[in-house]
Amino acid sequence: AEGTALDLNALPAGGRYKVIFPSGGRVTGQSRATVTLYAANGTITVDGPPNSTVGSNMGQAAARDKLPVVGMIARDIKINPNVTTVNAVMYATYDFDTCAVSNWTTQCKSLLTIKGFAMARTFSFKRVSASANGLQKGEQIDFNAAFYLNPPPGFGDQSKLMKYLGERAPLY
Repeated sequence: AEGTALDLNALPAGGRYKVIFPSGGRVTGQSRATVTLYAANGTITVDGPPNSTVGSNMGQAAARDKLPVVGMIARDIKINPNVTTVNAVMYATYDFDTCAVSNWTTQCKSLLTIKGFAMARTFSFKRVSASANGLQKGEQIDFNAAFYLNPPPGFGDQSKLMKYLGERAPLY
């Protein structure tokens, strides 16, 4: 990965942080703080040991303004195959790659669950995982409402622009 490495476990709990990677960086661990990682002209690589979770540590209840939320803003966001869960709000101005290795057909056989939000110009969904009934599913993205409740630095304006319209009848 480019640039600097950051272990989110090292950030003190309950704080609000901005981390700037000048040319990109590598992130591991789980944060109990609210943090935004910036790599405007580079790549943020999400990495960790096998079957790892990276991003917010959502295991403990907290007051609304203390919810741990991790945000990532970069040109590219790449997730390595060892990572199976990412708890984060992610915005890539170019590419979002769910399995950033050259031999993805053999190395990307685990399900990736994203609990948060992902937006990019292009998505590279490369994972393949067998479920109990034989169907193939490689990526699953579950929206996390903590994005609205305690948006990380740099995401506040975007969360205010999104409006919940309630349930609507189908348009025929």
